[in-house]
Amino acid sequence: MKYKTIDGIPVKRQKRNQLDTDGFVVTAQVMNGYLVLDIWIQEKQIYRYAIDIKTYEYALKKLETGIWHKQKLCNITQSAKSYLGYSLSGHIRASKDDINCISNAFPTQQPGYIEGIALIEHVESLFGEAKRERAYYTKTERIDRLMSKVPPVQKDFKSWILAVLGGDTQYAFWDKKTKTYSCSSCGKVADMEKLDVTKDNKIRDKDIVKCPLCGAKLQVKKRSAAVERESMAMLLDNIDESMSVARHFNIRVRWQYGSRASVAWEEAVRIFLYRNDPKWNCRIYYRQYPKNYSCTYIGLREPWWDTNPANRTIRNEFLYPSGIAECLKDTSYEEHTRFFIAAAGNHSQINYNKVMYQMSGCGERLEYLYKGRYYRLVKEMTERSWEYAYRLRTAPDIQWITGIDDMQMLHRLRDKNGGVRMMDWLAHVCETGERISDKALDFFESNKITPGDCRMHLCNMHPDQVMNYLIRMQQEQYPGMYCSSILGQWNDYLSMCQTLNKDINDALVYRPRELKRRHDEAVEEINRQRIIENMKSNPGKQKERADEMRHLYPGTEEVLKEIKEKYEYSTEEFIVLVPQRLIDIVAEGQALHHCVASTDRYFDRIRARETYVLFLRKAEDPETPYYTLEVEPDGTIRQHRSYFDEEPNIEYIRGFLREWQQVVKKRMNKKDRKYAEHSRRMREKNIDELREANNTRVLKGLEQDFLEAV
Repeated sequence: MKYKTIDGIPVKRQKRNQLDTDGFVVTAQVMNGYLVLDIWIQEKQIYRYAIDIKTYEYALKKLETGIWHKQKLCNITQSAKSYLGYSLSGHIRASKDDINCISNAFPTQQPGYIEGIALIEHVESLFGEAKRERAYYTKTERIDRLMSKVPPVQKDFKSWILAVLGGDTQYAFWDKKTKTYSCSSCGKVADMEKLDVTKDNKIRDKDIVKCPLCGAKLQVKKRSAAVERESMAMLLDNIDESMSVARHFNIRVRWQYGSRASVAWEEAVRIFLYRNDPKWNCRIYYRQYPKNYSCTYIGLREPWWDTNPANRTIRNEFLYPSGIAECLKDTSYEEHTRFFIAAAGNHSQINYNKVMYQMSGCGERLEYLYKGRYYRLVKEMTERSWEYAYRLRTAPDIQWITGIDDMQMLHRLRDKNGGVRMMDWLAHVCETGERISDKALDFFESNKITPGDCRMHLCNMHPDQVMNYLIRMQQEQYPGMYCSSILGQWNDYLSMCQTLNKDINDALVYRPRELKRRHDEAVEEINRQRIIENMKSNPGKQKERADEMRHLYPGTEEVLKEIKEKYEYSTEEFIVLVPQRLIDIVAEGQALHHCVASTDRYFDRIRARETYVLFLRKAEDPETPYYTLEVEPDGTIRQHRSYFDEEPNIEYIRGFLREWQQVVKKRMNKKDRKYAEHSRRMREKNIDELREANNTRVLKGLEQDFLEAV
């Protein structure tokens, strides 16, 4: 837009009858190819707005600053309605002549029922759509031109995929119906009798046989109809002297009955590597999803765009060995050339993309480690590049990289093809002067256990002792559980022992004979301490609440005092207590975190003598809540709940409860039996209501807890 031309257009003033108008007043004129609006508040001009009547390009100037901005007309107001997209036509006043002037400026775009300010907003939206469309197609053409420069894949790419994914492995697939084998090497079918069996005359799954037609060695597959392997591959292609491209493919090889191995690939990501470009080191483009899908929306076109709606990711991949040096030359990634060539020649699966964008300055060290045959260590370091990049970048030697200053240990790491976990274990034993067996190294590597995971144990135990203890606990205490999970239980147990102020340097504590039992005992002790702390907290508030409940449920505490002698019972192991105050029941529920603390229906039942709430405690610790019971007058137990509605040792406790029920039955009188019959009817009514409401969760809980007095 020509702002000097617009500024040269004289101001059109308001009419006299518009001077006292509240809000904005607009005067309009068409001159020099522009529709110009002068915007007033009473007698003061605030803005000037201009729009090209041919291109619909627009601009707004605030007269206080005198600066033009590419802003819509709605920017003249701070009204929330304008920001929410509502029309300004109801907020700006204009004379009939000015409205006609605006309408006549855009005769081809006037829908008929839109005029004035609303027409300007309509034309602004048309300009925005046209601008976005031009930008979209400009970007599309630019990307298409760039992609057209990428050469086709090499002719031997398919055979290379088969070599890196399949190797020398070929299969003989068994067809049960025809009783024939299919050779994946030649794709032909052969009779079972013609196969050259290397072991005996009976062919088993995974036996190695020889195809009588092509002579290839085959692995027998009787239990699977096909074998499929998938991975990723990176192909480096040189485009011209200004750029090259790193192409990332999803690759797959499938072997099945009746045909040779089939190879498929799909290019997922292209990263263009620029040479001596002051702005970009690289640009990334993603194939859109799904393949051959096209859409007119921006960013969702096929096949390539710079957004990633399909969430394409680059994982560990193989690297095509040709053209590496030529493609990386003069790019920001040239330092990795020799490392890439060495890894590609060895068919190593590495996240090469992560090396390129996260491990700058590490190329020489990675090459040194890889050519030193620390293959797995290099692979795992590149996978955790954020952790090891700085160490590799600043390391003066391999001892500093690994933390192992003993060359014998370094050779041991190389010979066992160890990763970062094995490196950490060897660094630990070098520091402590201990020894560690190969069995322990393999154990910790396979179970993904690091010295940091065992830091609470290594101060008192040798690494081999830690391994032996975990294996024994897996066999005796935690069958079927992973050793890493058992180690987590062991760490939890020692942390709880510290909380309980136990000496974790005592062998009886840090290496218990029965870890599971000691762990559960520690959990129970921690819960007990929490319960006591909760019960002791805020006694003044508890007294106030006790008085309030005594007022809300008169006569309920008298019922509890009356039944005390009849329902209390004790043995050497357990005690049944009758609470004497309603606040004791609330405190019990809060301590054990179950529903008796959050509902008042239990107090109504006690007052009506439908059910009673009793406490089950351990005889050795009668002050600490253990179980809360809801019982009927004849001793029938409706519910029993412990900490967080759990039920520890419930089968053992049920034996004691059976004994208690027999004692209560002997103490009952005629009135108690009448109350028990009423309680039974109310229970059956409650169950019918739950069934009608289809409340299966509560019904199942009641069924599990129910213990009838017989």
